[in-house]
Amino acid sequence: MWRQRRNQTDVAKQLGMAQSTLSRKLRGDRPWEINELYQLAEILEVGIFDLIPNERKPRPGNNPGGASLPLPRLDSNQQPFD
Repeated sequence: MWRQRRNQTDVAKQLGMAQSTLSRKLRGDRPWEINELYQLAEILEVGIFDLIPNERKPRPGNNPGGASLPLPRLDSNQQPFD
């Protein structure tokens, strides 16, 4: 949807990266830095959680003190540092 609003090359320039780098990040070939996501949300005039796929968004009511993502489940024999 954002591609309809903004030209990808212009967005890449505003983020201070090459258009090819933005393409790799959008495909998931390269990770996003948190500050890049905040900049992208500002450029697109959306909330940062609008950029996160639905299955990764915090669920309302999980943490009354603030939003958090669910932690992965550990096997019964698995240690946290395995």
